[in-house]
Amino acid sequence: MAVCVLGSGCGGLLDTGTTTSPDKHKPAADGSCAAQQTACGTDAFAVCVDLQADPDHCGTCDHACTPGIACQAGVCQQTVCTSSTSPFSGKQTTGPADWNNKGRQVLGDVNGDGLLDLVVWQWDPNNNLKTFRVSLGVAGGFTAPTTYLASFEVAEILPTNANDDGADDLFVFARSLPGEATARVEVWLGGPNGVLSRARTDDLGAADTSHPEAIAVGDISGDGWSDLVTASSSNARELRVFLSDSTGALHPSQTYTTGSGWAVVAFFVRDWDQDGRPDLVVLDGEGLEVLYNRGNGTFEPPLTCAVLLPVVFGVGAVMEDFNHDGLMDLAFPGNPIRVVLRESECGFAPFRSYQVPNPASVAQTMGNKVAGGGVPLVRAADMNGDGQLDLVATFDVVYLVPQLPGSTGPLEDPVDGDTFLAVLLGNPDGTFQLQDTVVSLGSTTITDLAIGEASADQRPDVVVAGADGQTTTWENTCQ
Repeated sequence: MAVCVLGSGCGGLLDTGTTTSPDKHKPAADGSCAAQQTACGTDAFAVCVDLQADPDHCGTCDHACTPGIACQAGVCQQTVCTSSTSPFSGKQTTGPADWNNKGRQVLGDVNGDGLLDLVVWQWDPNNNLKTFRVSLGVAGGFTAPTTYLASFEVAEILPTNANDDGADDLFVFARSLPGEATARVEVWLGGPNGVLSRARTDDLGAADTSHPEAIAVGDISGDGWSDLVTASSSNARELRVFLSDSTGALHPSQTYTTGSGWAVVAFFVRDWDQDGRPDLVVLDGEGLEVLYNRGNGTFEPPLTCAVLLPVVFGVGAVMEDFNHDGLMDLAFPGNPIRVVLRESECGFAPFRSYQVPNPASVAQTMGNKVAGGGVPLVRAADMNGDGQLDLVATFDVVYLVPQLPGSTGPLEDPVDGDTFLAVLLGNPDGTFQLQDTVVSLGSTTITDLAIGEASADQRPDVVVAGADGQTTTWENTCQ
């Protein structure tokens, strides 16, 4: 399942060149803000921010810096790549160990020092895995992890600034174990010392143990507090909204049933119609639907857009404005990577496919046949500092033993494989180009992918979780 996180904050000190998240306050009754602040958003969703220093609104209200990159004088302080080589190199550092497979991860700043921290966990419905680990960011990497115990099995973790203190907090979605009947969300508060504390636990009601529910966090009611949306597994086509109050407690609000698709494959909390209110955008296995925000935490009935999106395309999708026209576009993982640009409320341009060529060393190895394997991943970030969003993708290639002469049986089992990382550089018109060859990440299947400044050089790096139990940082060393 794919989620979109709204409102993740980063904190720190400007004189160190790291990120900062100034206090965000509501405008006065006349719509005005304090000196050196600007109102971003509309109506109840307006907030006063410092466009000169806020990495979420750097220079303009709708421009955010790459996670971990500072905003100073209204400019994201990202190193701009000027050479003609790929903005991503193969310099590798190994970070803290995760579990033995199915590792998940997210980057956030839980101590407000401006350096991204690493949160890892494992989703495995067959084991009682209630722990997650946090490694604080330091110059050039991460510290040894601290382990935390949730009350239920951990399925998803999302960072958000729940109490506006400049440090990221964590919404830990704790699934019920087989035979149990409830799912919960725990709020763990960050702070200057980097030690998380569990502030509260909210019961979300019945849970289906066959698969994890997808969740998204964002202020959907305009009161400044983080709310929660889940894709309900009690009904595969339901979205449930939980609104928070000033204490952080979550309260069931509305339930919405999506259209004809067999299940919610992915959903996003994003402003689809550019009215300053976050809407719900759903990929339901057959198409795309939009639930418009009424401005009070409730949504209009789903509007079905006439675009066919096969189920496989929806899993792990990315939603961003690739061509800077104010309309959200979509990118889908795989090889080829597929991108569709939006042209109107429900109109889309034809799909563009970007085939990532397998390295010659793979295609020619021992004459073996080559086939895709594993789950492809894709993320969007400005990797070379040119102001354009790029696509970072991983995919697996598995070597298959060829049939023996005269054999009519199936191929033998896969014997070995490689995982590859590719960067597609974005163009102003929303198209992409593969600038250089792909990078081999080794034979371990990649289970999760995150992008953020993790090496203190103002370049976004790629952090991957592998099935071998390791979290690995691949540094961006562009010149």
